[in-house]
Amino acid sequence: MFAVVESAAATILDKLTAGDFRLSSEECEIFCMFLSLGWSRVPRFRTDLEESATFLMNTYNEDLASDPDKFARTVAKFESESGTHLGDWEEMRRAILEKRVEVVASPEMSLKMMILSFEFLAQVIAAMKWSFRTTESISPFVTSDAPVVLNNPSMLDGESPPTPAALEVTFPITPELLFVATWDGHAGAGSMRPRLARQINKLIALSAHQYVYSSTEIPAITKYSSEPRKSLIDRTLLIRISKHSGDE
Repeated sequence: MFAVVESAAATILDKLTAGDFRLSSEECEIFCMFLSLGWSRVPRFRTDLEESATFLMNTYNEDLASDPDKFARTVAKFESESGTHLGDWEEMRRAILEKRVEVVASPEMSLKMMILSFEFLAQVIAAMKWSFRTTESISPFVTSDAPVVLNNPSMLDGESPPTPAALEVTFPITPELLFVATWDGHAGAGSMRPRLARQINKLIALSAHQYVYSSTEIPAITKYSSEPRKSLIDRTLLIRISKHSGDE
């Protein structure tokens, strides 16, 4: 299925590159699926998902193990429902707290999540307001091995939850053409100022898994590419999710 989507999208990309942004409903559907693949089918998505799931599971286990009575009740319930004997509960609890054992998310888990998120994200993009922005030759758009970027400026460290309405989806079609989807249409239209184009390039570079591609040499991209990558999934939110789950 993925190969079929990518093949069909090639014609649409040629059409957009030529400056024809009038897509039929079928072309829009294919383009949305293509963008969804561009986000979820790349190594960055699966790596971040596996690392975040591992972090969440171990954070939850450590929080649970810090309460001996609750840990014992949870293990007893699991053994009763599954018919599986886990051994010495107290030794297991100490091993978790001393970080002698760790739960690791499997590649199979991230593959399953990739498939599950594919259709959902395509539907989200289809419901958003689209814009195609151009840039001047002095500030061409870059691309990367994770070309579709989901950016939410409201996802900052802190207690405030992210604002779904702030979500932005960007995808550089060519060095001169950028696709942008927002909920409120704030992306605008027409030519993009060089300063904003540089900000978009920084976002793309910071979202890359390993490689950034540019039609011209841009010194700042080298700097951005060397900076630590921030996970696609905010871990402060995962900690709050873990604590909430532990209270149930």
